[in-house]
Amino acid sequence: YGNACVDFYVVATLDGCASAPSLPMEVCMNVIPPNAADAGPDISVCEGQSVMLLGQPPSVGTGRWELLAGDPTGVTITNPDQAQTTVLGLQPGVDYVFRWYLSNGACVDYDFDDVSVFVDVVEDANAGPNINLCNVTSVTLDAEPPISGTGKWTQPEVQAQLGVTIVDPFNPQTPVNGLVPGNSYIFTWTVSGGCGESSDVVLVQISNEIAFAGQDFTDCGDGCTQLAAAPAGLSGGVWTSPDPELDIISPNDPTTFVCNLKNGDNILIWTIADGACGENSVDTLVISYLQAPETTDDVGEVGYAQSTTLNVLANDDILEPYTFNILQEPVGGSFTFDPEGNISYHARVDFVGSDLLVYEVCHVGCPDCSVSNLILKVGADAECDMPSIITPNDDGINDAFIVPCLLDSGAFPNSRLSIFNQWGDEVFRAQPYRNDWRGTHDGEDLPPGTYFYILDLGNGEAPTSGFLIIQR
Repeated sequence: YGNACVDFYVVATLDGCASAPSLPMEVCMNVIPPNAADAGPDISVCEGQSVMLLGQPPSVGTGRWELLAGDPTGVTITNPDQAQTTVLGLQPGVDYVFRWYLSNGACVDYDFDDVSVFVDVVEDANAGPNINLCNVTSVTLDAEPPISGTGKWTQPEVQAQLGVTIVDPFNPQTPVNGLVPGNSYIFTWTVSGGCGESSDVVLVQISNEIAFAGQDFTDCGDGCTQLAAAPAGLSGGVWTSPDPELDIISPNDPTTFVCNLKNGDNILIWTIADGACGENSVDTLVISYLQAPETTDDVGEVGYAQSTTLNVLANDDILEPYTFNILQEPVGGSFTFDPEGNISYHARVDFVGSDLLVYEVCHVGCPDCSVSNLILKVGADAECDMPSIITPNDDGINDAFIVPCLLDSGAFPNSRLSIFNQWGDEVFRAQPYRNDWRGTHDGEDLPPGTYFYILDLGNGEAPTSGFLIIQR
């Protein structure tokens, strides 16, 4: 019948008598075509490239793809019923087998063919870590072996001319001979495969240097100082410290700065050539640090003609041993001081305003000193009390007619003072009054006795009057 659908029915015969035909039943029949399954050529691609299955479609019937071997995780056949279709999710370095089945109706999977698919890895050459050794003439290189390609060591021609030999260029861990201490060498590891080639370089340094971190020294200042190691010729050097709080600004710079120094000994270590030459590659530097004093200005309040005592070092950052000195004495009063920074000040009766004392603190053993001011605000409470006696004998006590509230020249700029003798004669007049009358008239001393005054502050208040005695 071939590929056709045919109706069949049944007729029963008995003793020469035939029954009527039964209801027909359609039967579809297929034959196996002469097609041979063809899954196409085996496929090898590089990582990142797309994969296309190239099967041949049958002239009759259908076909389908199926993954036969390889990790199925993530693998997707885009159109499994088409002879030519893409495949997604293949992993590099895994061997896959796909099968192309042919069917014709009831003749399911009557033939098949397999195709191998391999996604080659794009290998990155790895020549291994740089090598730092001390006073040797041979080393063993340590490249990473390739997964699927081949690897080979090479070196610059001038290096080979100097007698450097690679014992086995195709061995990732080959020995290299003919090295001379005090020199650097370059070797290149190249990996070649179906997906091209890549190269990596390893630096070999044979050190014969001795590390020198500089002479130990003492430093005073702001917590930072500059280092002075001898530069390293080959692989360079690095500063470290057992104190993690020290701030080494540029660790690979032999003359870098280090900050956050502590009072006392600070230890720094200068290492060259990654320590390849043992103790010769490491040197220790000790910085004996003294923190410079840091002082802060002080302000004190002093009542009119009163005394005060304060310690100006209480708010300063100072370490012992130190010295304390006065650079500028106050002009509005007398003072005493001691080495601990205690200052006692007594304001004169003829002074109101701001007085200044300047002091310095020096750390013993350091050239740097810190200078600060003590500002004394004197007589903010001064009142307009009138003296009843003056003794102008130049002994510094009651020599002038002092009105405390007028010591501040800006307080009562329109003040006026008049002095009269016992007969009512005016012997002194001043406007404004500057607290400078010392019992004189026209430059001559007035005789001892009782005198009278009238003081007008010039502020609209009634003048004040009273008597005073001049006693010599």
